[in-house]
Amino acid sequence: MRRVLRVAVRAILRFAAKNRDWPGLLEHIAIVHGAPIGKKIAVGLCCSSEGYSEMRYDSHMIYSYILKKKVVEAFRNVQAHKYDDVMSGISANITHHFAGDHALGGTRRDLVTLRKWFERLGRVLPNLEFEVKSILVKGMPWDTTVIARWVATARLNNGEFYTNPGVHIINLRWGKAYRFDVYEDTQAVANGLAQQATAGIPEAVAAKLES
Repeated sequence: MRRVLRVAVRAILRFAAKNRDWPGLLEHIAIVHGAPIGKKIAVGLCCSSEGYSEMRYDSHMIYSYILKKKVVEAFRNVQAHKYDDVMSGISANITHHFAGDHALGGTRRDLVTLRKWFERLGRVLPNLEFEVKSILVKGMPWDTTVIARWVATARLNNGEFYTNPGVHIINLRWGKAYRFDVYEDTQAVANGLAQQATAGIPEAVAAKLES
């Protein structure tokens, strides 16, 4: 168990270095623990029996910190139509389910169809924005579940405002998402898309993109 924990911590720290977020990460650790910057990382890498409970806690805190930032960044990339960046964090073995019987609903099980889905989202709701309310991270890099609560807003082509609260449940393995389950007010989505179709975006009521 000790060897597994050491490997896990070192993998997470390499992930942090790769993401070039050491300054923010170390500051976060120091603030949370009230300790000098870097002290808890040293504890996390120690080999004494007293350090293992802290190792588990610190390694998960580090991983959660990084992953939460990446989730917020992913939502920003969606609303900025940066789909290459969005897709870079998704596994080829993907299942993406969006609840509802409308043009954005259904399930996609390959990257090509999922990319088309994101592009459709950008066309039918071009100024969609997300306010991420909370993010819960459970698990370690080899088996992670993220629950993100958000509120989506947009100005529709007819001048009306679209607002919809929802939740993403995301499963990841080694930094790559392999399952998305998205739950929201399906009636609000359908009504908003119907208004977009009436206002000149016929794709808003097109058949689902599924695979």
